[in-house]
Amino acid sequence: MLIISFAKTVPELLDGKKDVTRRLWKASHAKQFYPGRTAMAYDKSPRFHGKHIATIQITSIRLESLSRMLDDPKYGQRELAREGGRWPTVAAFIQAFNVDPATHVYRVEFRLITLRWSGVPSHSKIRETPHRRKYANT
Repeated sequence: MLIISFAKTVPELLDGKKDVTRRLWKASHAKQFYPGRTAMAYDKSPRFHGKHIATIQITSIRLESLSRMLDDPKYGQRELAREGGRWPTVAAFIQAFNVDPATHVYRVEFRLITLRWSGVPSHSKIRETPHRRKYANT
């Protein structure tokens, strides 16, 4: 199964606040991710002893410029929220990529299928209405 690391946004993912992620992937890697495909969400890369924290299903993937979020402020604000609401501004979000805003990235939309963390069975279904969940890194 495919793996995506959510190292910077674990709480937002587990709280159900994040359903979009942007990635600087090569086309050869991105083509493995398509609507309907599932992937394991990790708290950090497995090569750095990351843990499988959730399973997600890809619902949409497309290539788009980071600057689209700046060019269309309403779109940018909606996307910041969908990215988990961690960044205070679109500019701060783009700056986190450390690339030119004109750079094209893969915008991956997904839905949570299952959560995995201490004290919860590994295949518990996600509720329709997200509620606060505590992530235990054990």
